[in-house]
Order: sequence, then structure tokens, then C-alpha cells
Amino acid sequence: DPRAYLTALAAYVGNHPKGEIRQGIGVVDATADGAGVSVTLGDGARLHAGRAVIANGWEAYDLLARMGGGRGVAVGGRRVTGRGVKGQAVLIDIAHDDDLPILYDSGSYVVPQGAGMGADATGRASRIAVGSTSTDAWLDDGVAMDGSALEAARTGCDPADTGFLDHAVTFCPALSGAPIAESWANIRPRNTIADAITGKIGTEPATGPVDGTDRIRLAVGGFKIGFGIAHLSGAHAIGL
Repeated sequence: DPRAYLTALAAYVGNHPKGEIRQGIGVVDATADGAGVSVTLGDGARLHAGRAVIANGWEAYDLLARMGGGRGVAVGGRRVTGRGVKGQAVLIDIAHDDDLPILYDSGSYVVPQGAGMGADATGRASRIAVGSTSTDAWLDDGVAMDGSALEAARTGCDPADTGFLDHAVTFCPALSGAPIAESWANIRPRNTIADAITGKIGTEPATGPVDGTDRIRLAVGGFKIGFGIAHLSGAHAIGL
């Protein structure tokens, strides 16, 4: 139940004596010095902390490119670069037990959700997420977007683009004919650095301290596999 998880996380941070959540304010720069990390926000405010973790998804790439005086940052000797890839998915309304596995084939995932995402009259979980598309060209080249225009491009759904669902039905026939309860879209971070083992581009997350300082750490990437490795990336990013 990702929504309940994020709600609980936000409540924890908001209730922590040193916790604060500032929504809708971008980060312009982050610089490590001998005493910690100085962070400049989009509204001009400056914050200081002993350590900082950069984990703001696809929007991290522009921030990372500005850091180091425009030289960018590296992890493990490799400069971290990437792009945002739009993905569209659906929630299917079908009652199910809590012990079902995650299914995958050729780019389509079937992910059963907990009852917090939706339940039938008896309390059984009734939402299964199916996704997703992958769209690189979701922004018009050379057209500056911000505010509502960027939000529309980022979260707008194409009702005709459901090939991933058609394919999911072929390997999970129980989905056939079940109604779509909700559709959504958003942007995922895809690193454009080669995997150290396979050499493939875009599959490896970047986690851990940036080269040259232990005070700034990253947790970015993990394209399409974030729900399986997010807890590991987070633990590695903070040095557990």
C-alpha cells in the first residue's frame, strides 16, 4: 500500500522534533563544507545540515548537473546523469487474497495491492496495479514548461495507450474483463550510466556517498525496479 506508507512517513517526519516538510519548493544547489552541507532552495532560503541525501527522483538530475560548480557529481568514479521517463499504469478492481505474487513479462507488471488501496464489502483487498508504459519524449523539445503545463505533461494519461494491460491479460487471465478503477501517470528516474556488471544503460541505481565527501549521499535511479529495491537503496544511501 504505497499511499498509506507515504502518508505514515510524512506523519513521522512532521511529528519529529527536528522534522519539517516543505512542499513545492525546489532545491537549487547543495554544497558540502567542513561543517556539513549547505542547501539553497528555490525560494532563496538556505538550510544547513550535518548530512544530506538527494533522493528527489528524476528532478535530481538537473540538481546534480549544477553541483560542483557545474561539473556534476560522481559516485564510485562515475558521473551520475539521467533523464525522466514517463510511465502510465492502471488499478484494476478485482478482489484477491493477500498472498499473491508479483508477476512480470516483457515490460508488463501485475502487482497486487493491500486493502488500504481499496477493499470490497467483506474487507478483501480489491486493487491490482498493472503497468506500465515507457515514454521518453513526454516533453516538447525547446518548449519551456512550468506550473500547470508541466503538471499536465507529467501526469496526463492517454486512455488509448493500454497495450501493457492487454499483454498482462495474456499471462494473467484473471484480469480479463475486470474494470479499471483508476489510471495514473508520472515520471520515473532512469540513470544514463552503464551498469558496472552488465554494461546496460539505465538499469542501475546510484546510491551512496558522492565522490569527495561523505556528507552528501544519493539515492536515485532504479528504473522500473524501485518497488523491489527501494528499501535497499535507502539503507545504502544513509550508510546502514
